[in-house]
Amino acid sequence: MDVRPPVLVRRSSVLFGVCAVAATILGVAAIACWVRVGAVADAYHTLAWTDQEFRSLDQDADGLRFGLAFNMVVGPVTAVVTAVLTFALRRPWPWARMTAFWFAGLAVMLLIVGVASIAMDSSGGDSPIPDLASVADAHRDLGTYPLAEWYGYLSVQLDLLLIGALIAAATHLSGLSVTDFYRAESRQEDPRWTSFVQLRKERQERGI
Repeated sequence: MDVRPPVLVRRSSVLFGVCAVAATILGVAAIACWVRVGAVADAYHTLAWTDQEFRSLDQDADGLRFGLAFNMVVGPVTAVVTAVLTFALRRPWPWARMTAFWFAGLAVMLLIVGVASIAMDSSGGDSPIPDLASVADAHRDLGTYPLAEWYGYLSVQLDLLLIGALIAAATHLSGLSVTDFYRAESRQEDPRWTSFVQLRKERQERGI
């Protein structure tokens, strides 16, 4: 039986669609900066530094890549799962709702970690070289900063957008009308259930 999803389900579906787009942008940005870090770090190897300084440079670049790698993994995975949920939630499939709850909780925790550990082009306290951004300032001829200046702002904004959208989507799925929609009986040809669903649908249409 083809049943139109309740308003809250449709809103949740849209929010997961927004998450899919935002997560895709987050992953693409992290991948682009990953490539950039490698190119800039290679350019720094033309400087007249000691071996110890170059080792510290490589360690700093690896640390920067690690921070980017987090979003390179979380972004695409979140994009794929939320894209699937965007369409699956509109069907009366109980597994889709349960998956949405669990994934939203897990993704929010990971995104909070991502905000707290955002990639920074800085050096450790015991490093013999200044932070990577300072190296770029001192050697303008080497090109751009290791980390794109827009990355930090974009990453934080996308993370916060994703956290808010995921929480809102999960909240919408906890409504009573949503629970009824995902009941196992919603897929059975029971006249009483059909009448109940039709009555609820009419009430929703009058309320829109």
